[in-house]
Amino acid sequence: MPRKKRSTLSTTSSRSNKRSRTDVASFDLDGSLIFDEDDKSNLSEPFVASAILLKIYFNHNGESVTGHTIPLNVMLCCDDGREEVPSDKYEVNGAEISNDGVATLQVTIGDLSKNYTGQQFVLIIKPSSSGVRAPELRTAPFVVISQRLKIAGEVPNLWYKDEGGRDKSIDLRVELCNKLGMHKLRDVPLLVTLHYDTHGYPQALAHAKIGSGTGANALQLLQMARASDPIVRHGVASVRLRINDVSKNHMTHAFIVKIAPNTLKDPELMDIAAAYSTPITVKSKRNNPKKKKVKNSSNGVGVSVSKNGQGTVSQYSRAKAMSSRKNTSRTSMEGAMNTNVLQDMNLPQITSEIMRNIASGNVSVQHAGALIGHWGYAVNTFLGETNQRLQNLMMFNEQVAQPVLRRVSCYYYIPC
Repeated sequence: MPRKKRSTLSTTSSRSNKRSRTDVASFDLDGSLIFDEDDKSNLSEPFVASAILLKIYFNHNGESVTGHTIPLNVMLCCDDGREEVPSDKYEVNGAEISNDGVATLQVTIGDLSKNYTGQQFVLIIKPSSSGVRAPELRTAPFVVISQRLKIAGEVPNLWYKDEGGRDKSIDLRVELCNKLGMHKLRDVPLLVTLHYDTHGYPQALAHAKIGSGTGANALQLLQMARASDPIVRHGVASVRLRINDVSKNHMTHAFIVKIAPNTLKDPELMDIAAAYSTPITVKSKRNNPKKKKVKNSSNGVGVSVSKNGQGTVSQYSRAKAMSSRKNTSRTSMEGAMNTNVLQDMNLPQITSEIMRNIASGNVSVQHAGALIGHWGYAVNTFLGETNQRLQNLMMFNEQVAQPVLRRVSCYYYIPC
């Protein structure tokens, strides 16, 4: 087993000058150190005094180098790598790339990152052999914690905000845990915020009501229920909240609920990691199950389903398809879109900012796909409802209006 190493920034210290037998090797290598991508998650808010495992390889021209043992110098630093953490605050084992081309580092940090400048740690790794030249390898900044918040139980992935009244809420049980289990000796006030389920979890923006400005008339996007008690006591807290807007008004993004310690009230809570919910898609109400989606045949002619289960070709869809073939020119539509009509058709609200982004081509592929998906669904729904109405109108004409007209015609001695 390699000897435990605690390295420092100073190249003159006795600790960094301790060399293994391979440090005086005669080989001469140029390359780069790389992390195993699967191990990077081990640096996501590790617990204090817990072993952190990292695999490191030495690459040359894109291939892993084997057949050599390469000692490594490993340093734990703060302040973005400018200051080394005292060597008695951490331990390093396995700081050597073996003959099979991999080093399995085990780093145990015995102090909290909140106690140091910048409040984040960085691991810096480089070869300690003079015969090996490679740029130093740095981890992304990370924090070492003593406890973390956890959302226990299931979180709804689809939530209907207008079903069940204004008092309907999403109920979350929050637990405070350390590396051994639930931690019951600390009261923790919580800060609950709403975010989008996209890269980096940006905070969700407030959505103004239709026809209103900012201020008192702006929609409160996240609302805590009256019965909510956002404080961890004896290891547990109960959080009840409402999301007052639907996902389609936010580029169809699902929402993420972040529950963090309220460090504004108590900065000493910075050693507690936040909890994030699973994605929640918010809708207003369920669609009417009696409405049937239109089915499209291979030639694009709409087909509606009658009560007896037989498919009938809609004359409206046939006429519309024929008309679209004859008319090859595009129609320019002027004027503003009606927000209420768009909402009734389950189409997202299109703000002036979105229109500017569309006009300038500044729309991501994901957003464009979501908008097209909404448009396609609205078109299918509209054609299905129109087919049903037209079919019932024709049935009313055949079964009611025409017999009545014949009866009236005969009454007035008009030839039937």
